[in-house]
Amino acid sequence: MKDKISDMTNEQILLELGVMRNGHFLLTSGRHSPFYFEKFRILEKPIMTSVLCGRIADMIKSSVNENIDLVCGPATGGMILAFEVARILGFGCVYLEKKGEEFCLLRGMKIREGARIVIVDDVLTTGKSLGAAQKTVIQSGGIVISKAVMIDRRTDKNSDTSIIALYSAKGEDYTQEECPQCALKVPLINPKTGEVLLRR
Repeated sequence: MKDKISDMTNEQILLELGVMRNGHFLLTSGRHSPFYFEKFRILEKPIMTSVLCGRIADMIKSSVNENIDLVCGPATGGMILAFEVARILGFGCVYLEKKGEEFCLLRGMKIREGARIVIVDDVLTTGKSLGAAQKTVIQSGGIVISKAVMIDRRTDKNSDTSIIALYSAKGEDYTQEECPQCALKVPLINPKTGEVLLRR
């Protein structure tokens, strides 16, 4: 199976897994979108996850010229991806967990002063979560030398061109006031729970 997957493009793998959903979704950022990437369709398939993480690891190796000390994964999906990327690259790994609106190091995890860190996350929409993760790493004494994501679905991909993305998707998301789906009175769905948040 792994040999067959290795011949597939990143997009083919995402389509095969049914990662992309169409509808009217509330994103974690609070914005609305007509499509949603369900990363857990990847994460529930360990072999697929390993293949894609191997490709992220290759991109990190080819684009990062500095020595790496640690890979860092923000909760929740980023933890799993960071673990596998760190395993493939042969580095240690630390995990950031949510405490209120902030990320923090819990369970006795530490970043030594000056440690060079690569942050690995799942889906990038606005950059808010990745920025919060970077802030925590820096406050903990680390130096962020690279950031890598499985899927980059930002509307403005020029806002931070240093981010490594395995798959760059078409960015399309709106505030509630701008949302064409809201104007058409399409029910709004929380994609994580399936709950209908607004019925029209």
